[in-house]
Amino acid sequence: DPNSRLDLNNIMYNAASVTEINVLRVFDDVLSPLCGGPAPERGLLPKIERADLRLRTSDRPWLAQLPNVAKFPLLTVGDYSQTSAGNLRRADAALDWLQARSRCVDRRLAAPLGRDALPGTPLVHGAIDGVQAGVWELYRFGQRVAAEVLDERLMNRTEDTLDRAINVPRRQPSEVIVRP
Repeated sequence: DPNSRLDLNNIMYNAASVTEINVLRVFDDVLSPLCGGPAPERGLLPKIERADLRLRTSDRPWLAQLPNVAKFPLLTVGDYSQTSAGNLRRADAALDWLQARSRCVDRRLAAPLGRDALPGTPLVHGAIDGVQAGVWELYRFGQRVAAEVLDERLMNRTEDTLDRAINVPRRQPSEVIVRP
């Protein structure tokens, strides 16, 4: 029952979503009583968001792209782990940022030679992009498999077992499966 707080699926999804809580917002909520109550402009998160905006509007493109790499306003509880989705996205963005910087240097070094790039660098960048794409495909595949195992196998079987145990004295099952 999607509307029931006691539904096992809802409980599991709510427990799993705890890792998506914004750390800076929690920090602001905890400290707001000490700072005279909640005020949208007073917390740590608004200050970081303003700094993020200042960087994004920088005249230097390499500096303006840094907030897309760090994404500090989106820091979550789950990001304590190096392998969290947020940190993996940050690492991926950092690699893209470094590649963009190296392409700029590469163009400057290749320009006196009348070339767009030094020999071999397009191949290196292509290999790096291919590895990144492969890693993300493996990550998504792992997530799909984990969701299938947890949701379809573990949680549904637990629900079915509990349902049968609770509804033993009843003649009609609580959930009738209709096949098309």
